[in-house]
Amino acid sequence: MLTNQDKTRLAPTPSGFLHLGNVASFVLTYLLAKNEGWQLLLRIDDLDQARYRPAYAEDIFKVLSTLGLEVDEGPSSVAELELEWSQRHRLNLYQDALAQLVEAQAVFACHCSRKEVRGAQRLAKAGYPGTCREARHPLAPGVSWRLKTTHTALKLPSDFAKAPKTPFPTALQDFVIKRKDDQE
Repeated sequence: MLTNQDKTRLAPTPSGFLHLGNVASFVLTYLLAKNEGWQLLLRIDDLDQARYRPAYAEDIFKVLSTLGLEVDEGPSSVAELELEWSQRHRLNLYQDALAQLVEAQAVFACHCSRKEVRGAQRLAKAGYPGTCREARHPLAPGVSWRLKTTHTALKLPSDFAKAPKTPFPTALQDFVIKRKDDQE
């Protein structure tokens, strides 16, 4: 029986037409899945409704078809995406997960703009500079929520018990899990 560890995914965002980088990622992920005997899930990240266009979603299906890449799970058309597979159908699960992270004190509010973070990254040659990590800003509308990646009391599902314990690379530490505009 396959487990979540026997699965990988393609997770394009239909906020524009695909480019060569998407194609390369699709092909590499497909080849990895086939080489390892994993299932391939198509999980289209359609939460950004301001930029979502059905034509962009249709482009994803056309590219997969043109490349001859078949997925094992996920939508096969825009209509199926919108009826059954849209990430919007999972918002309650995301809210529950965020609530658990807040309860575990594993998140913090960040007022930094992307521009400020990029500027600090250039100076420190690292990821998020930690500006708001200890500031104790309230988790309120209009702030980003970041996951404390060095948080030690975080409870993970049992599936992750066997996962190797390696630290996040510096560039990925304290990443955003909820944007200022309330998008997860």
